Amino acid sequence: MQTIQVQAFPEVARPPLPVRKPLFLRVLATLVICLIAAAMAPFALGPVVFVFLMDKPDHAKWQKARQEMVQIHQALTDYRLSNDDYPDALDAVGDKFASGVPNDPFTKQPYQYRKTAAGFELKSLGKDQAEGGAEVPEKDIIFNQEGYRE
Repeated sequence: MQTIQVQAFPEVARPPLPVRKPLFLRVLATLVICLIAAAMAPFALGPVVFVFLMDKPDHAKWQKARQEMVQIHQALTDYRLSNDDYPDALDAVGDKFASGVPNDPFTKQPYQYRKTAAGFELKSLGKDQAEGGAEVPEKDIIFNQEGYRE
């Protein structure tokens, strides 16, 4: 019978372990990189952020106009309940507001109001001051005797 000798694998030389920098140096390097990135962000993102933020005041004006028009709608409805008809002009409900009927925040003029056969129409044309508009703040805000009209 033959004997099979199994040879062990020769020892493979392992590369030396890398020397790690102390923890505080790694943290410091990460902090410096973050500070540099934070300092550069306004230059890289500035135009995008500027355009985004510049449109916000108009959104706020649109929301303010819609909220004021809800209040005017309520005042007009109260007027109709007291007088059996809607007024010919918005001034008739001015006593319902502390400083008179609010003005359209886009034009600083009174909201567009007209009495109709069915009731009334109260309108703000939004930022662009043109009929239509699909998106806020260009979207028109229109109320009639039934409420907000999409």
